[in-house]
Amino acid sequence: MTDWLAWLTPALEDATELELLNELACGRAQLWPGETAAMVTQCLDGPEGRFLHVWLAGGSLEGVMALKPGVEAWGRAMGCAEVTINGRSGWARILKSDGFRMVEGELRKKL
Repeated sequence: MTDWLAWLTPALEDATELELLNELACGRAQLWPGETAAMVTQCLDGPEGRFLHVWLAGGSLEGVMALKPGVEAWGRAMGCAEVTINGRSGWARILKSDGFRMVEGELRKKL
């Protein structure tokens, strides 16, 4: 198992490893591997426009935070106006100072 898959597996609550690998292989999700962490995003279209959804994140907190600026820049380049995150409640506390706010059970930030 590669490091990034080991980091992300604990965050898989509503999908299997096989489903994750399939989403990546089909291009419906993007993998952002780092030295000590990884993220998986999806560029989605909703009623309010295009947004970047952080589907999974795992590994060290510092590693995830190091990936965030590049991931957000890519989202802006893809035409996303906002980034969303569904995850554990601790992320709300960690990301509040970065402009994220809780809206209907998910974290959101304007890009």
